Amino acid sequence: MLRLAREELSRQPPLTAIAAGNLLKRPCEHASCGECTAEPGCGWCSETATCMQGGALAPCGGGCTDHWMQGYCADWPCEHYSTCDDCLNTKLCGWCAGTQTCMAGSDVQPLALSCPAGYAYQYCPISGGAVDPVSVRIGTSADAA
Repeated sequence: MLRLAREELSRQPPLTAIAAGNLLKRPCEHASCGECTAEPGCGWCSETATCMQGGALAPCGGGCTDHWMQGYCADWPCEHYSTCDDCLNTKLCGWCAGTQTCMAGSDVQPLALSCPAGYAYQYCPISGGAVDPVSVRIGTSADAA
């Protein structure tokens, strides 16, 4: 363990963020997924029902092997879905054809992750990069609430 005297510590550069969390920030202490994911740098682990510091992929200190959400709340994290059809039938998820993964996002772009090619929110791409008009995401104005 490294120990520094106070005078040495004051000469050191400030601590920087580790992953998406920050050790200088007070812990994420929220009791609900909605409150937790609304705070920048916090995410919800639905398998343990706890709010933790973290980034788009996982909490900073580990401790959540599955069901991690940051920036959104859903019954299942978007990453749980392995097909485009399943992905686009859930709220707040988009499909990345380039990586064949489901990720949290909007009709414009993924929420936190990047998609190298073929991001879709309403329609699943078919071979050749075209969009399949048959697999329209069905929704109503009540779904948006």
